[in-house]
Amino acid sequence: MVREPLDSVVRHAASGDRDSFETLVHRFQDMAVGYAFSVVGDFHLAEDAAQEAFVQAYRDLAMLREPVAFPSWLRRLVFKHCDRLIRRRRVPLVPLEDAERSASREPGPDELSESHETREVLRAAMAGLGESDRQVLTLFYIAQYSQKEIAAYLDVHVNTIKQRLFRARRGLRKGLERLVERDLRDNRPSKDRRFMERIMQTIEPDKRTHSDQIYGLLEVKGQPGYQDWRSGRIAHSNFDWKTSRIGSVDGRVITVFGVYDVTMRIGEARVRVAGVNCDAIDEEYADREYELRAQAGRASFEAMREQGYELSVTFGEEGFFSSLGYAVGWRELAWLVPTAALPSEPLDLDLEEFTPEHRDDLAALYNELNESLTGTAVRPTYLKNKHPGLFNGWLWRGAGGAPDGYVSGSPDWWFTIDDSVAPDLDQALLSDEVRKSFADKSPVGSLGEHAVCLVETPGQRWRIVDRHRSYLVLRSGSNLTVHGRARSYLWVDEVAGEPEAALWVLGSLARKYNCEVVFFDRLHYRSPMGRALRRIPSARIEVGGHERTTSYMVRIINLGSLLESLVPELSRRLQA
Repeated sequence: MVREPLDSVVRHAASGDRDSFETLVHRFQDMAVGYAFSVVGDFHLAEDAAQEAFVQAYRDLAMLREPVAFPSWLRRLVFKHCDRLIRRRRVPLVPLEDAERSASREPGPDELSESHETREVLRAAMAGLGESDRQVLTLFYIAQYSQKEIAAYLDVHVNTIKQRLFRARRGLRKGLERLVERDLRDNRPSKDRRFMERIMQTIEPDKRTHSDQIYGLLEVKGQPGYQDWRSGRIAHSNFDWKTSRIGSVDGRVITVFGVYDVTMRIGEARVRVAGVNCDAIDEEYADREYELRAQAGRASFEAMREQGYELSVTFGEEGFFSSLGYAVGWRELAWLVPTAALPSEPLDLDLEEFTPEHRDDLAALYNELNESLTGTAVRPTYLKNKHPGLFNGWLWRGAGGAPDGYVSGSPDWWFTIDDSVAPDLDQALLSDEVRKSFADKSPVGSLGEHAVCLVETPGQRWRIVDRHRSYLVLRSGSNLTVHGRARSYLWVDEVAGEPEAALWVLGSLARKYNCEVVFFDRLHYRSPMGRALRRIPSARIEVGGHERTTSYMVRIINLGSLLESLVPELSRRLQA
């Protein structure tokens, strides 16, 4: 079978053709791993370096001006990642040249029967060669590349390859050439598809090619915000396609590690943050969830560094993200205030209802009020609300006509059912009609067979308990309103402006929607509203947001750049 010319394959791969890129991986995987092994002397590290080099090649291939220069270009990428792995992992590696001194005596038959000692002897034998000779010998034996192919990869003349190969063979101690060849052949990545699949599982997603598959992983009914991704959380946001990573098998996306480009405040300093808020896996691979999610996450960290991020921030799953190098940064705080404790006396405010999408005037107001609150993000972060259709917004204006404050939120998820089922509920009966109403309208699905109904106020108020979930059912005019919590909450997503005015607005809205509690999700403790709520005796602060995720997790991506960004803030604190 005639192979497609290399320059043609490279051009197709650079245009986004995944089959062509897979062809490149197939052709050069042994060469990349063999070269990396000749540098680091460890096959596991060699595979890691080669894998990350291919991932970078996939991302940067369009910048390669001469397609025929791909082999030598790939070699430089491999060397870069070899060097990075040695320096960053601080693994106690023994350089190949030093290995010769640690096992320089001639091996006996008993020693060669022990795999560990055999490996050390072979490493020592390779270490006895010069670096250039070792590279040629490794590439020749690992997959028997032609001297012409090796010359193109190392960017030297074919005659030079012949000389180095002859010198390398002569330099091996007697009887070891066959063992070196066998060892290299046994460790070549082309012996199975494992290396190929690892490469294809950690590539940068393409917006045109992979969007629908990514949405398919995220739009699983019952998951938080499952309906929001396509309409706002990815499509109209600062989602970073170049830094995010997907796992893919045979062209099918099985996992995603999504990154958002965020500017975060640390006092008066501003740092660039890779926000991780999009992390999912195909249910078919649930038994390998930890491994595959972690693999995609680790592949993303190098891209974060290359794209200029200083920190990465996420929330929840402390155990999982701790294993990826994150540490607890700060706790999420949820604030609950009884509606009865909020002001009810008339206040001269004209409220305007608006759709809570990005607006320059409201973003400017938010940024001004959060100017020095560490951990808050500089707006905009979403060009539309991250929960499209869930929240409403209300604003009020000052004397000059500019917005003076605003709130956004809604009754925590709820739906209505026909009041014809009220007689059944009054008998504590979950009839077929009640169950059908839940199956048709509840965002989390049908009631379980062991669900029970409790009558709190006949004709007005009922509670349905379904295992760990509790629903509150209230009469609201001619309908019954089902709230997704044990109490009816007004969920406040965002608030800005004078706290006295904002609390009056929220109290009015809570009473309008028959909500017993106003719930502030992840409100900053030092914010003006946080200070106002602490003066209300019945207000309660809990650890954990609406999903009970409890902690923001932080990972340093680039310490040097981070410290440079923090210099003004650190100086200010020292002076204070």
